[in-house]
Amino acid sequence: MAAEHTYDPSAFTGTFLNPGAAPYSRTGLWIAWGGYHLVDHYVNEISEMMVLREGAGIEDKTPLFKTIIEGPDAEAFVDRVQVRDASKVDVDHGIYTFYCDNEGHVVSDGITFRTASDQFIHMGGPLVGWLSEFADGCDVELADTLNTDRDYSVLCLQGPRSHDVLEAVTGDAHRDLPFSRGRMITIDGHEVRLWRTGFTGEIGFEMWMGPEAATDMFSVFVERGRAHGAAPIGNAAQAATRVEAGMLIIGVDYRPAGPLAQVQFAYLDGDRYFHTPAELNFGRLVNLRRDIDFVGRRALEAEAAAGRPGKVMRGLDIDPAGIAAVYESAGTPPFLSPRLHRHFNSEILAGSAVAGFATSMCWSPVLETMIGFAHLESPEVAVGDEVALTWQIHDGRGREVSGEVPARVVDLPFVEMRRRRIN
Repeated sequence: MAAEHTYDPSAFTGTFLNPGAAPYSRTGLWIAWGGYHLVDHYVNEISEMMVLREGAGIEDKTPLFKTIIEGPDAEAFVDRVQVRDASKVDVDHGIYTFYCDNEGHVVSDGITFRTASDQFIHMGGPLVGWLSEFADGCDVELADTLNTDRDYSVLCLQGPRSHDVLEAVTGDAHRDLPFSRGRMITIDGHEVRLWRTGFTGEIGFEMWMGPEAATDMFSVFVERGRAHGAAPIGNAAQAATRVEAGMLIIGVDYRPAGPLAQVQFAYLDGDRYFHTPAELNFGRLVNLRRDIDFVGRRALEAEAAAGRPGKVMRGLDIDPAGIAAVYESAGTPPFLSPRLHRHFNSEILAGSAVAGFATSMCWSPVLETMIGFAHLESPEVAVGDEVALTWQIHDGRGREVSGEVPARVVDLPFVEMRRRRIN
């Protein structure tokens, strides 16, 4: 069992990729995430979002929590604690999955990669503390890589020209690598684990590398890939493009059910913010056909038997003019931002009745409108229905002003998912 790790939030801690990434920043804006600091945006969010949709974005995702599960019982243990079938996951294969508590509520989501017959690595929210509750009697070791010599950098390459950029850097586009699969490659003499995956819906790759390789790798991809549309991408742009693709973030789109002491979720206070996988639009991933009595199975079976989850997640097409009107009513200039709008008390109204709540709202430069996620609690509201959002702003004079903003319920994702394409 790994020891608990802490860090001083007042200290600036760049990732292993930071020496190559920092010189490209024209803003000097950084965020703190998972024990590290990384660039929030290099130039501006909208131009970087468009790079992800038209070119190839280079991004540092090193702060992602990495939970290592290894040992002779690793496969059986993972099978016991996640909703999918671990025995179907080959070496060099990663699957998007959920970990749930006994009530079927999501503790964490993310990708669990199989890196050896006896080793899995989950990337998402911190899990060691929760997993340890189920480890008695299992021959497994659980470890969090943060602040250990097992940590590594995660460099993401995302966008329709990703294959071209990868070929410019490595001499091979790796077009034969299927989505969700990985392999070891060599870049400039360094061993790198390459995965065909990503968080934007676009063609893309994720690369894991040690500290020595990471020092110059960011600039290597930017400079060699520039002629093919490569550019550095900050966290803000990726956070918004993942909304366009219908992707989730722990603590923003749901309240994790487990004892994740490293993260605070005071703004998602209340049971309504707990979700099952089906309530997050991913019920299809819950495998009830296998014989394993995995954690949360009984609750998820009962939900499936009922025929409908307690909530349904859809998209929202939000009227920008309605948001502007709320600002104008307060005598304040309108403010529409491509940044993720972490506005956690926007209720969805059908007529005068509360029909759910909204999360992850932002401006989409691709769709040229505001978008967000609708967590519908009323079965009466369906795709195509016109609804309203409660919207609160601060007018700069110490007053909170509220209004209602027109919106329409739409299907997810907002953009075409191209990530499985070869070209």
